[in-house]
Amino acid sequence: MRHSHDPAGRGVAKGIVPTTLFCMTAALPDPISLMAMVGDPVAENPIDQLFNAVFTQHEVPMYFAKVLLTDPGKLPQVLAGASAMGFAGLGITVPYKEVVIAHLDRIDPDASRIGAVNYVTFEDGESVGHQNDASAVVAAIEERQPVAGASVLLLGAGGAARGVGAGLAAAGVRRLVVAARRPEQGEPVARMLADAGEVPMEYLHWQGDLACPDGVDIVINATSAGAAPQLVALALDWDTFSAGMLALDMVTGPRNTPFIEAAADRGLATIDGVDVLNYIGYYVCKDRGLDVPVSDIARISDGIAGVPRRDR
Repeated sequence: MRHSHDPAGRGVAKGIVPTTLFCMTAALPDPISLMAMVGDPVAENPIDQLFNAVFTQHEVPMYFAKVLLTDPGKLPQVLAGASAMGFAGLGITVPYKEVVIAHLDRIDPDASRIGAVNYVTFEDGESVGHQNDASAVVAAIEERQPVAGASVLLLGAGGAARGVGAGLAAAGVRRLVVAARRPEQGEPVARMLADAGEVPMEYLHWQGDLACPDGVDIVINATSAGAAPQLVALALDWDTFSAGMLALDMVTGPRNTPFIEAAADRGLATIDGVDVLNYIGYYVCKDRGLDVPVSDIARISDGIAGVPRRDR
């Protein structure tokens, strides 16, 4: 299998082989369980550094890699290869959270209802899709304020938005507004989320600089805008977003995205993508029978991704 050398662990040949996996396995304990995240882009996501630091600190025989998959047509090969090599699982990120479903043997009820998968396990020869984006986002928000009874503006209508929206509905938000540029994508997601919970649901056609609807308490960026290297700023009319609101970004790299910076500049409380990733790490460890406090994971991620904007 061909691969290219990349000291930063960011590049892979043919969009499949994670270089860091080949460079580091010689120093790893034996036996070891392997996990990886599959997506495009993945370079700036600190998930591998975070998980591996936690695994090392707690002497867990696991290693986490990243796979840059630029060719969606090779997704079945990635799944088959990971299964054949005995991977414990694969994290699935943009843009594959929805398209991966067609290549799985089965998916759990939550992922089926939502129509998006964010991690895959291999059980008795079958690939099984799961969804825990929502649990991590809800937990990160609950650390700062209640989710139940909140009015939420959800930016985006992709796989991440589907998962998070369903989780928020189940957690008891009183209103959910889905904003997307394409009605053919946004309207079905709003209908799906309306069916997922008894929550008033609205679709907002995103044109130009989006104004915040009245009464919103929490705004969530569930798009990939703001991710490195492009660092695209979202088209938002920030004058309509008031101090006292909470802004959450699901983008993990960089930690302090243009969305987080703009929100903080206007006095909004912020939760960044690394804060959410800390909870995903917690749930991954819990699934492996390891009880690592989120506060411990957060200390590690601060050292890797830098301090959050709110702590400057």
